[in-house]
Amino acid sequence: MSEIVDQTLKRIVKGSSIVLVGTLISMPLGFVAKLVVIRNTTQSEYGMYSLGLVLLIILITVSLMGLQEGSTRFIAYYRGKSTSETDRKIKGIMCSAFQMVILSSVVWFIVVFFLSNSIASHLFHMPEFSAVLRWFSVSLPFMVIITMVAAVFRGFGRVEPNIYFEVGVRQGLFILFLTVSVVLEGGLLGIVYAYVAAAVLACLGIVLYLARSSLFEDLGERPPGFKRELLGFSLPLLSVTVLNMVMQWTDTIMLGSFKTSDVVAVYNAALPLARLIPLALSSSTLIFVPIMSELFSMGLTKEMKRTYQIVTRWGFSLAVPLFSIFFVFPVTVLQFFFGVSYGEAALPLQILSCAFMAHTITGLNGLTLTVMGNTRFVMVMSLMGAGSNVILNYVLIPPFGTAGAALAFLCSVILANVMGSIKLYRMSGIHPFTLSYAKPLGISGLLLVVLYGIGSQMEMSFGLLLLFGIGFLGGFLGLLLLTRSFDREDIEVLLAIERKSGVNLKLFKNVLRRFVK
Repeated sequence: MSEIVDQTLKRIVKGSSIVLVGTLISMPLGFVAKLVVIRNTTQSEYGMYSLGLVLLIILITVSLMGLQEGSTRFIAYYRGKSTSETDRKIKGIMCSAFQMVILSSVVWFIVVFFLSNSIASHLFHMPEFSAVLRWFSVSLPFMVIITMVAAVFRGFGRVEPNIYFEVGVRQGLFILFLTVSVVLEGGLLGIVYAYVAAAVLACLGIVLYLARSSLFEDLGERPPGFKRELLGFSLPLLSVTVLNMVMQWTDTIMLGSFKTSDVVAVYNAALPLARLIPLALSSSTLIFVPIMSELFSMGLTKEMKRTYQIVTRWGFSLAVPLFSIFFVFPVTVLQFFFGVSYGEAALPLQILSCAFMAHTITGLNGLTLTVMGNTRFVMVMSLMGAGSNVILNYVLIPPFGTAGAALAFLCSVILANVMGSIKLYRMSGIHPFTLSYAKPLGISGLLLVVLYGIGSQMEMSFGLLLLFGIGFLGGFLGLLLLTRSFDREDIEVLLAIERKSGVNLKLFKNVLRRFVK
């Protein structure tokens, strides 16, 4: 079992590292693009641009029908089986998935393209929005194909094409074309043209990359169809995606309905910061599904359990320092990034930080249930979370404002994750809570109390905050070593990080070996 887990962890570290680097590159690229758009459009034009992007995201989600997750899981599952029919089944899955998403996206493109005038005028009461919506719809099939090709590669355990073409090519080209549009004074439509052109070229690039990969070569006789099986598995995942979108947007939408735009701005200063907390755990999701699917297909439940525990423990440990800073010093953090007036978002930031930390503590339970084929329960779990979020927002926002919205989100996240964790444990015995995990949980709680006690007695500057953060991190690592909270697999993770990053971790590994149980 140990050798399989070691190999699994190395693959997860490799994939997660690529995704994390891609995310760290994507975030500033996205910020720069948004800044350029805002500064070169009027408030009304930026509103139409934002609305067009939201509608495009919805259309992409609907067109995919959850098949990007379903195809990843099935490809990885059959790869783990390694039978004589494996290649034909995998190619059948790929062909079936591409046929369905291309047909779906083209149909939606035709509908939106030719009805854009009616949609803009009658649904949004903005006739001038018609051209923006029409041209955004042109990019729909290309964005769907990019997502689908990346999903196929994920099924083979390769996440780099997603980073190369979504982050490197598409986002990079968008900024390039956006700059050209601004120089030529192309206005709002010029910005939309830049987006569409980047999507088209990125799509062509990733399709050529797929063609050169030989995944579609030697099809031989016609591969078997998997449309019914794929749709049966994937359509509940579409519902999950939609419900997760509801979870993300409900707070902002209902705050806008019950309160003012200023209140919405305060809340949306805290939310993106809190979303950074599970970044390490989130970076493992793209590679987590195909790897766990392979283990599941081979019946290796013990290896799945151990992998789940180690990934969760590392995700939690890497999230602790950021969570502690946000929770103990929210005013300092908010005022540094957004200005003095955003200090009132302190309580929402603390509550939202707890919500994302609760998700980090329990681990990737929903994805693991998906791997095991229980997509209907994942849909129910998401429905309960989204439904409770809507109800609690309705009850809590009028009296408590942004704090009420944050509290509603926290309760919904806890409910969904408790449901998922209980179901996962009953199905397979998989859970994250080991003695090695209990120690960092207890240590972080103790240090958090100490940090809060010291910090509450001092007037904090951002420079002093950084020193506190470094001190907290040093104390956390030191106590983990003294309590022997590391396992042999942790050294394997460090070896994988060392090979991937090129950074010499010899000193840290030697120290760690002295404290491994």
